[in-house]
Amino acid sequence: MATARSLDLNVVDESIPNALHTVGGFRPHWLLTNYENHEWLVQNIGEKNPRVISFNVTVPGGRKLKDYPNLYESIKRIAYGVRTGPLAEVDSAEVQLAIVSNLTTLACWMIGREIERFSQLTNIDREEYAALAVYGVHSILNTESTLERHLEAQVAKANFAPGEEKADRRNKAKAVFPFKKANSNTSTVVLDRRQVLADAGLDHIGFSSNVLASLFDEFEALCCFYQPSIIKSRKAKSRDDQEDKPISEEHLRRFLMSFKYLYEHRRYLNDAPLRDPLALTSARAEARKLGAEIGRTGTVPIKQATHLIERSARWVLDYSPLILDLKRRADEASRDSITGRQGSYAEHLRSIKTWPSGPASPFPIQLERAKNVEEERLDSILAESGSGGMTIHGAIISLMTACSIVIAAFTARRVSEIIGLKYGSLYTDESGKLWLSCFIHKTLRTESQIPVPEIVAVAINVLEQISEKARGLTEVPYIFQYNVPGTSRTHGLSAAKLPNFALSSHLRRFGYLIDVPQLDDGTRWTFKGHQFRRFFAILYIWVYDKGDWGALQYHLRHFTREMTRRYVTETDMGQIIAYAAKEHTAQILANAASGINPIGGIEGTRLKEAAERLRNQMARKVEVVSERKYKQKLEKLVDRTGLQLAGFPWGYCVKRKGQEENICNCTSTGDADFTKASETVCTGCECNMLTSSALPIFSAAIRMHQNIVDSPDSPPILRNASNAICQKLNKAIAEIS
Repeated sequence: MATARSLDLNVVDESIPNALHTVGGFRPHWLLTNYENHEWLVQNIGEKNPRVISFNVTVPGGRKLKDYPNLYESIKRIAYGVRTGPLAEVDSAEVQLAIVSNLTTLACWMIGREIERFSQLTNIDREEYAALAVYGVHSILNTESTLERHLEAQVAKANFAPGEEKADRRNKAKAVFPFKKANSNTSTVVLDRRQVLADAGLDHIGFSSNVLASLFDEFEALCCFYQPSIIKSRKAKSRDDQEDKPISEEHLRRFLMSFKYLYEHRRYLNDAPLRDPLALTSARAEARKLGAEIGRTGTVPIKQATHLIERSARWVLDYSPLILDLKRRADEASRDSITGRQGSYAEHLRSIKTWPSGPASPFPIQLERAKNVEEERLDSILAESGSGGMTIHGAIISLMTACSIVIAAFTARRVSEIIGLKYGSLYTDESGKLWLSCFIHKTLRTESQIPVPEIVAVAINVLEQISEKARGLTEVPYIFQYNVPGTSRTHGLSAAKLPNFALSSHLRRFGYLIDVPQLDDGTRWTFKGHQFRRFFAILYIWVYDKGDWGALQYHLRHFTREMTRRYVTETDMGQIIAYAAKEHTAQILANAASGINPIGGIEGTRLKEAAERLRNQMARKVEVVSERKYKQKLEKLVDRTGLQLAGFPWGYCVKRKGQEENICNCTSTGDADFTKASETVCTGCECNMLTSSALPIFSAAIRMHQNIVDSPDSPPILRNASNAICQKLNKAIAEIS
């Protein structure tokens, strides 16, 4: 900090770079400390107190900004130039401080991506940064994961033990965590949150995030530090229940102004963008454009989402029967005495010699119940301990979480709509289709029926079995409640008997348990129930090419089509889907060339031959053909030829570069119209590719048309048409059988 001696004016400051504007080498009146200092004390407007601007902040990875001299010096020179010289535009210390803070945020984001010079920034970088900035600095710097990783590392050093005295735990925490007195009149200590932020490389961001506050609250309680009543009271709301909130359009503009300052002040910077990042637009225009997208739910990365959904389905389908049986036995044993209850249940557990195995298995089930102190342990530690076996109580909670994920992923319902499901909400209509009745909270605010796949029905059935005894005890029909196995204690309802199953915290812990892959930067994605609603919508529109906007709008129960369109648009989603489509196409071709899954159709035959030629070429060049290298070659083939597959239940419509002359049956032109596509129209088309997945569709169509052919009541013209279609479809089946 600056001292009183620093307040002298009319000082010659030789540390000011020659490229910067001065009058006779004197320090400008607003700068109350030497230019070379890591901290400036700067004069404010009118009677306002001076402000401190810190430049040498801690950055991600534990280093200081000074360790990146290009970034450090450019930020410092811009901080000077916005108040002195031809580009001066501010008088307020607050505005100057905000400019420096935003530039520092950009620098920290760059360092996290191993970009160490402003001159290396590209338009793609600017677009990625802008998309993150919609949700503010905590989104840009991924502060939640960064802080959580730092705190977890410190907790590991503290080596907390289950059941230890609070004083012992507090002393261990004080050895690794910075702390300070709660106030001057007490000896109690609290976590020094500002210092923790600095140690984590986040010392310039402040305490504006409720999520970070909740995270600090959790760890402070874990360390047994003192917490006033106001902090204890806010612990009731999980940080995962707090949705990311978009910042204002003006706030977003200020983040994007960093690119403008870097380019405009380039004449006296040693490191600046080589081209104007905002040449064809402006920070305000970009903020206004992105403002139209503000308020959307974040999109779960494809890899992490599919892993979570697949493991959840495995729990629901493979692991639930034994878990439900064990819960039933524990509840039945509860009628006996305490000794008899423990003995009969333990004997049954010992009698199980072979437990179901598979990824993220909860087995073997342990007899010992978790001690109360374990409720305070870290999610990652609890999950790690549960991966080698857990109690039936823990397995029930994890199974309910898996059921919620399956329901969310395959129905696109909101969290409140899922945990508010009641017994008997699933029913089958006259045609055998499954429907789910749920209360639509946000728009209709009434009961509504939605179609669901069979796996959702299985999940609902599992939840109804889990909640059976609890529903009898509480006399309310919600299925996201349960009794602790073998007891009459129930969870999942509030005092007013309304559902309050803590899905978000259970979801985070379940993600650790099933070992969801980390992101590219080593952090873990924070799952929230609402994200699956958007994931469902994006897959429906972008992957299933016959996805209808109107149908999706109705399924989501949105009021307007525009609301639905905004829900499934994102700048990087096209890249994600394109990459997934490329991998999918390459795998189809690899399987076809290997004879695993035959493909047919005119275009399918061409592609199969191309894949076989590529495999033969590789076989001639190397002794062993690596499947990985072969698939990489096929992915390059997909890129080079511009292959695009539009998927239908009966096959694929294939388009590629140089094939515009191919005539599509649906339009008799080179451009397809998917609304006119069908199994009979596409069969025989020059753009058609068939796979074995089409067999059930073709077989059903053949049966229908064969009935017309065999019926004596069918008109001759209809019988002849159906006979021709049967021959056409049988020929197609022969190609892929």
